[in-house]
Amino acid sequence: SFARKSGVRGVEPRQQAGRKKRSTDVYPDPEPDDVTELLPVTHKDHIAAKLKRVQDSRPIKAFMGDDGRLVDEFGRSLEPEPEVKDRRKPSGKQPREAEVTKGLFDSEGGSFFDESLVHVKGKDRQRLVFGTGTGKYTEQGDKIRKLQTAREEFKAKRKLADAQMKSEPASQQEPEPRPPTEEELLDDIFDVPTEEWWDQRILMTKSYTDVRENLTSDPNQWRLKFTAITNYIEHPVPIQGPNTAQPLEAQPLILTAKEKKKLRTQARTAREKEKQEKIAKGLLPPPPPKVKISNLMKVMGKEAVQDPTTVERFIRTQVAERMGRHEARNQARKLDPDAKRRKTISKMTKEANDDPITTIYRINKLHSSKAIWRIKQNATQLHISGYLVRTPGGTNMIMIQGGKKPTRKFTRLVLHRVDYELDEGSENRKNAVSVWQGHSGDKIPKEFQSVEFTDDQKSRKYLETVGLGHYWDLVVSGQEQELSDGSDNDIL
Repeated sequence: SFARKSGVRGVEPRQQAGRKKRSTDVYPDPEPDDVTELLPVTHKDHIAAKLKRVQDSRPIKAFMGDDGRLVDEFGRSLEPEPEVKDRRKPSGKQPREAEVTKGLFDSEGGSFFDESLVHVKGKDRQRLVFGTGTGKYTEQGDKIRKLQTAREEFKAKRKLADAQMKSEPASQQEPEPRPPTEEELLDDIFDVPTEEWWDQRILMTKSYTDVRENLTSDPNQWRLKFTAITNYIEHPVPIQGPNTAQPLEAQPLILTAKEKKKLRTQARTAREKEKQEKIAKGLLPPPPPKVKISNLMKVMGKEAVQDPTTVERFIRTQVAERMGRHEARNQARKLDPDAKRRKTISKMTKEANDDPITTIYRINKLHSSKAIWRIKQNATQLHISGYLVRTPGGTNMIMIQGGKKPTRKFTRLVLHRVDYELDEGSENRKNAVSVWQGHSGDKIPKEFQSVEFTDDQKSRKYLETVGLGHYWDLVVSGQEQELSDGSDNDIL
């Protein structure tokens, strides 16, 4: 052995000559620390390494430790550490820490992994939506009402029985039956499930009967799946409720005309300043001098003195070019007739929807077909909604609803511009008068409608059906109201 070759005293050979090896032999080799203490310092590491290789090649004595594992004579574990494999699919993101730590074993000694704790990805999380079926809460409400009815019936029967007991003698009274308990009433009304959803994982059968019958002192005889019981706590994935308050969006800031003008001026100044900085850095060529007749001598200098006619012709040419470019830009910004018409209609419609004004007129005599056509045509072109109710020989009423500007135009038309073709001697100004004007919440059809009836009663009845009968009462009462009309020209 290496001990004999190295000349170390006190170290006996591994196996004596002529002696058979027995399993009960105790090897007298000392510990590596004891041997290296007898050697020079330069040979300690070399001898210790050889001694370790000899000890690793000899048989190892195994013992059963306190925790049920195999250990050697020095108390070191002889069982390999279990490998914990990550069952998640590889992804480009940084992997998270393993959800299963080392040291968790089942009763057989193997590694354990709970598949229900695997990380749920974003797509899978969307499937975990727990909804309710149709009529679930209606059914629960019906069951609760049945329970309340059963309680009331039982109280009524109990009250009746108590009254009979007081009236009858004790000898004729029958023994009182035991009243049903709360659990019995609930069992009669509600359908008690044979198994709960949280116990389905550990029940071998779909009933608690086997578990009750086999409840003994030995847990191994219980009809339960003990492998499904782990030391993990299951936390359901939180789901956002449908009534969760959403963050409010920031409302746009409404600026006045003065503030808008100020912002435009600041933006124009910033653009001009940026242009000047680029010219100073050489990124843009400097613009040519803006020569006019007023600054002719200041800009041209000697050239204006030498040949004033040529210089004046050149300056007038530049002025004409600048004016042409200015007019071309204005013409490019100008809307075409169709776009202008759509813009005008949009403004009228928006004003009528945001702040509508209701106006009532009374016309004493309206028999001219030309006047009727002109009223209807102007109301259509001004996008005014309302009614023209005509009664030959009776009262005529015009009711409109629209924006401020269209209403002003229509008022001037009805009161001043329309020729009602009256007889000589009658005043056209007093034939049409304004009765009332203001803001109201009455809903009027979007189109202007013209209807005709034989008498005032039918006209009143028709307006009553559309909820505007009170306006007819104002017209008949003779009320008048002066309106301010502008000098706008008629559309036609």
